[in-house]
Amino acid sequence: MRSLGSWLLFPLTFTALGALGHLAVGCSASGTSDGGPNGGGSGATSGSGASGGTAGTAGGGFGGTGGDLLGDGGDTTPTGQVYGHSPDTLYEVEPYSKTVTVVGRFNCLGGGEMWDIAVDAKGKMLGSVSTGFGTGMLVDIDPKTASCTHVANGDFPNSLGYIPVGALDPDVEALVGYNVAQYLRIRPDTGEIFPIGNLNPNPTGQNWVSSGDVVSVQGGKTYLTVHLQFGSDTNDSLAEIDPKTGKVVRIIGQTGYPQLYGLGYWANTAYGFSATGVLISIDLDTGAGTPIPLPSIPSGLSFYGAGTTTSAPIR
Repeated sequence: MRSLGSWLLFPLTFTALGALGHLAVGCSASGTSDGGPNGGGSGATSGSGASGGTAGTAGGGFGGTGGDLLGDGGDTTPTGQVYGHSPDTLYEVEPYSKTVTVVGRFNCLGGGEMWDIAVDAKGKMLGSVSTGFGTGMLVDIDPKTASCTHVANGDFPNSLGYIPVGALDPDVEALVGYNVAQYLRIRPDTGEIFPIGNLNPNPTGQNWVSSGDVVSVQGGKTYLTVHLQFGSDTNDSLAEIDPKTGKVVRIIGQTGYPQLYGLGYWANTAYGFSATGVLISIDLDTGAGTPIPLPSIPSGLSFYGAGTTTSAPIR
């Protein structure tokens, strides 16, 4: 296990790829964008085209893999990839070197906003785009350039993630998401949506809703940022989720931060991406969040989502 304790002595820095150039330094991140996912992940609602379907009748069509994300080069220096994004730009966080890189701007939004991304074990990245109330797209994203292409039209959730093989489906990774508290499965090739569960009722005795993102890795657990359906506390909590039913297993603890629309994971540490432009590490034993300094960020940066490959190391 690599401790974050030493990392936080040094600030993360932003760099840029290719012709994007180096980002200007911003004094601080501004508040939440009014147009984005908000108020506990109500976001997009599940599409109605999948009514009557069940996750078990997909005929194996839920599959789909991309290129190798991690590679096998000869360099023994540890590296990691945790992706975060704003409404229009993809970023890559490298947890060992403490750098944040601008990958590129999404080029398929059509005036919409990228609400969340998901990355499978081999690096295939999909995204949920909102183009208006009740309308949107599922898109395929190149994680090296942020170039994206249309997969399907629909009303897709603003919390998106892959569940490893065996945790939900015995044969393939499952693309899932939450619409408020409803747990959904999505066919990555057609965009069909199948309701398969709910956060509630659950062993905590309280009703919870998604704050914005879900993450799951091979050999590890499934986590979701949540907040109470009814309550005055605006900060998000970290919950452990049953990947088969979508139900809350337990509340690990409060993060101390609101609007965590993005959730990533690497080496036994979760990463929260806030709509206020804050990046935090999250202790998986307590749920407590610790800010990671971002001294060179664009003014007004707002994170809308995040994604990590399901093959990320758990230690």
